[in-house]
Amino acid sequence: MDRMLPRCTPEEAGIASKTLENLLDALEDTGTEMHGLMIARHGKVCAEGWWAPYAPNLVHGDQSLTKTYTITALGLLHDEGKLELEEKLVDIFPQYMPEVISENLQAMTVRNLMSFGSGVEQMVSIADADWLRRFFALPITNPPGSSFFYSGVCTAVGGAIVRERTGMGLIAYLTPRLFDKIGIDASHIKTIYTGDGLEYGGGGFFTTTEDNLRLMLLYARGGLWDGERVLSGEWCREVTSKQIDTASEAAGNPGVTDNFMGYGLQCWMCKPHGAYRADGAMGQFAIVVPTSDLVISINETADQSKLQHQKVLDTIWTQLLPHVTDEPLPPNPDACAHLTTRLRSLCLPRPLFTAVSSLASTVSGKTYQLAENSAILLPAATFMAYGLENRGIRDFSLVFSDADTALLHWTQKDAKLNCRIGLSGNDAVNQGRYGPAGLKWLHASGGWESPDTFCFRLRMVESCFSKTVRIRFEAKGCMFIIEAPVANPGEPVGTMEIPGVRI
Repeated sequence: MDRMLPRCTPEEAGIASKTLENLLDALEDTGTEMHGLMIARHGKVCAEGWWAPYAPNLVHGDQSLTKTYTITALGLLHDEGKLELEEKLVDIFPQYMPEVISENLQAMTVRNLMSFGSGVEQMVSIADADWLRRFFALPITNPPGSSFFYSGVCTAVGGAIVRERTGMGLIAYLTPRLFDKIGIDASHIKTIYTGDGLEYGGGGFFTTTEDNLRLMLLYARGGLWDGERVLSGEWCREVTSKQIDTASEAAGNPGVTDNFMGYGLQCWMCKPHGAYRADGAMGQFAIVVPTSDLVISINETADQSKLQHQKVLDTIWTQLLPHVTDEPLPPNPDACAHLTTRLRSLCLPRPLFTAVSSLASTVSGKTYQLAENSAILLPAATFMAYGLENRGIRDFSLVFSDADTALLHWTQKDAKLNCRIGLSGNDAVNQGRYGPAGLKWLHASGGWESPDTFCFRLRMVESCFSKTVRIRFEAKGCMFIIEAPVANPGEPVGTMEIPGVRI
């Protein structure tokens, strides 16, 4: 099978290159931090670009977009005759049921669970080895099917159904049935696991922008791929049709108006007629617009507190959809070449630093002990690397060994860690195994923001997360200041200032 998706020019797809240039401008104007974008029309990719240091073959944290992979696994299970949407959870997992089974638990079906109409309105920690039993012990506040409550734990139960019925985890089950057939390289997918060793189907996948585009191309085609039936049309319709009302979202997320349109099976309905999306936190989108035969895949770090994820969706609805034509447009080689050049040279802005300070030689190699804190220096995607019990940076030192690189050493509770920081305007690329998913790449760049303040940014390029740290040096100590666009669990939103003393 040819793994390459077909390509065409925007004009051949009925979209002017200038429209896509305007779309790029508008997306960047939302304030979000764009990482990757792919647009396909009539099954052909007509635009694709990544904002360096993000890149086409780098996996990226999906967060809840993972849910749509999980529901696809359940669909394949259904198509094999091993699962029905109306099956009761008590029949699938009798070994995990509480001694007293309530009427609501007795009534809960797979459809209720996967449309987030389970009736459960609490969470359990998926890090707990006995999370599945704890989930079924939760009170079921509402009759199943009567109200919407968004829960990654419910989706994790869906992944556990796959294991219960097949003896396989999600990746092993999906690889020959989905990934191999639609051209996704399963060997590069990374995952976070639940406490009992199952891939976390509610938000634990790391895939590429193109992987997500391929997944939703399958749904856009009604389950067919290159003429082969991969997923039943019946299942595709169930997933992408409204199953439950989500008007309650207006109370919890009043500005996220696309969330008011209803929910399918692990898939959100959208404001444009017939449109739907796979959706992960901070703006991981894979959108299908059937009326225009469009599939759009986006990776980004959107600040949800500023509604940047909704602004990105609104930008797609207003800046792209109205300008898509039914027929191909006349060729425009100059505009197409200009767009192609721009797409190939996208880059996140870099902060301006002074490379040197007279203070560097004074502080180089000195150890600073920090006051008690709950900070984690690595970005949030890796917070489980050492366990939440390992919060707290004890000490650090910076070594300015040459003009191009500084070496940061720090102690994360009892773990001794280090990374190189680029000083020449480029990232130093640190390769390791970071966090529960085994993320590989940590980028770091920095410099002197003022004569007494060294500033650097750590970025996990396989995730949404980065952190900016400013160290303001004083006569016998320092102020260690951490700023995170998205806070780690257990850390305050915004800025954390930690005093330190030289020892």
